Amino acid sequence: MSGFLHVKTGGTHREMGVDFGRATREILHEFLSESAKFYRRHATHDAAYARRYAMRNFFSHTQRRFPSYLEETRGIAEGAGLTFEDIFFLTADEELSTLLWKQKISEKCSSAVVRTKNGLLLAHNEDYPPHYLGRLVIVDAEPNNAPAFLSVTYPYILTGPGCGFNSSGLAFSANSLMFPPRRRGIPSNFVLRDVYRARRVSEVKKIMVTRALMGNAAVIASVKENRAIVVEASLNDTAVITMGKQNFLAHTNHVLADALDRRTETPTVGSKNRLAALERGLADQILDAAQLRRIFSSKKNGLCRIVRGKADSCTIASVILDPKRKVMYVAKRGPKGHAFQPYRMK
Repeated sequence: MSGFLHVKTGGTHREMGVDFGRATREILHEFLSESAKFYRRHATHDAAYARRYAMRNFFSHTQRRFPSYLEETRGIAEGAGLTFEDIFFLTADEELSTLLWKQKISEKCSSAVVRTKNGLLLAHNEDYPPHYLGRLVIVDAEPNNAPAFLSVTYPYILTGPGCGFNSSGLAFSANSLMFPPRRRGIPSNFVLRDVYRARRVSEVKKIMVTRALMGNAAVIASVKENRAIVVEASLNDTAVITMGKQNFLAHTNHVLADALDRRTETPTVGSKNRLAALERGLADQILDAAQLRRIFSSKKNGLCRIVRGKADSCTIASVILDPKRKVMYVAKRGPKGHAFQPYRMK
């Protein structure tokens, strides 16, 4: 496959899930087979235990808060010819891997919003283990009673954990924060899925208050409001960081807001190095899409990470979002990667 799988859908949550599941059927079946082997080799428990753990500790919390997104999950399972438990287990991949894997994945995503003469742009590098290389999905969706959206996501959830924008002119990206996860609660992917219904920047903080299992940061750019923020959500509180006098706002995987309690956070040197590299690259520059492409393609300071070990992380995709023009430029990374390709909201 030269580019990422591109799925166009719309309708009810269940209908969109079925469309998505049919399109990602092959990838999902491969994932489940690979997950079984991966858990045997790298985790303290096997995949069957992880599946039971997710249903016992995550499902009821998610059902109370996000029943509509669980309908999408049921649709994905139906379309892919798998069980609901199979897909729900995959949506909690990051939480389960943090709780159960012997080797923890520490280095993850990087994001930046910049103000250019042509409007706000949001850039994002999506980092995760290399078995996801080539397996992300471009989703162009028109849900009933919610803004349409165009996003880069994983094959087990319609959108959320990657990045994208909606028809209300809000662009989003997600970065994990390094807090120990709760053992019970809502998988972060469902909370981040909910961000795509926001129509204004102020709505995102209210969404991120939800009891997610892990800490996350949502990087937001609003065309209509001409502003950009980061909403950081620890396990117990949220804080907002706004773009200051500089024409950029960068974020990686550690807390920047003084208002958040950092006592249980375990920030990495890699995250701090990536943030410093982003800030150096964005300072005193004529900011535009070409500049962002160069910065987010740099292999210095771990910004664009190459494959190392099977349980480590690498850059799966680099994305430049232009919500004003409703176009998203995506570069597949890895040995079979390609240059930035445009995707436009239908």
